[in-house]
Amino acid sequence: MQKEDLRVIKTKMNIENAFLNLFYQKEIEQISVKEITTIAQIARKTFYLHYLDKYDLLEKIFIKRLEELREICRNLKVENLKI
Repeated sequence: MQKEDLRVIKTKMNIENAFLNLFYQKEIEQISVKEITTIAQIARKTFYLHYLDKYDLLEKIFIKRLEELREICRNLKVENLKI
């Protein structure tokens, strides 16, 4: 498995953090890709290299957090959890 470049990881983290900061302040319909990219200090082109749109970003954040939760549950050996 090929590891992701550190620059890509940092860029995605900046995008996710920018989006989450906005998401906690307003409804998703009110958030624009331009706002996300301005806060993340990246070009819109860079955003679209990684995500289709803000809904794709939201889905990927959700999946990532769900995987983190599953890992925590595995580590705690929670029974009867369908993983």
